[in-house]
Amino acid sequence: MRPSLLLRTIVAAVLVLTATACSSSDGPDPNAPLPVLSKKSAEQRARQLTETMAQAAGGKATPRGTRPAAFSGCVGRNGETADDGRFDLQYGAAMAMPAGEQARAARKIRSALAKDGYRVAGYRNDPKAKPAVLLDMTNDRTAYAVSAETAGDSAQHMVLRVNLPCHLPPGTKQQQF
Repeated sequence: MRPSLLLRTIVAAVLVLTATACSSSDGPDPNAPLPVLSKKSAEQRARQLTETMAQAAGGKATPRGTRPAAFSGCVGRNGETADDGRFDLQYGAAMAMPAGEQARAARKIRSALAKDGYRVAGYRNDPKAKPAVLLDMTNDRTAYAVSAETAGDSAQHMVLRVNLPCHLPPGTKQQQF
């Protein structure tokens, strides 16, 4: 093959690959199958996760309020909503932890959850900031997000939060967009 023909072939291949990559969708398929989980099982999973966080920190998780689980409908990136029962879950618990021990507690939580595939999305330990201690972690496999932070009303407690992304109840046909 002549050098100029070889060069044109390579350039054409690169252009095709680049155009294909740039023309791909703007993100995940909105009709990709959702994970299936009942609301009861989702709440149990979230509660267990806050308990795991508290145990790692050397504390005890206490559900926040009489209704620690808040379910809501899923909203897609472009504002899509469905009528198929899909839901997100936000769950909260509190943990007694003296202010001087909260950074250590957050580091222990970080270490324990890293073994389960969570990665740090944000961390702060600054007594002048509100909240003074803040740890955010996500799990790329499950898309679960967790946080541990100094409680706003008391430097003697930490708030533990778990967010479970969109799930479909068992036996429900997923609506397509």
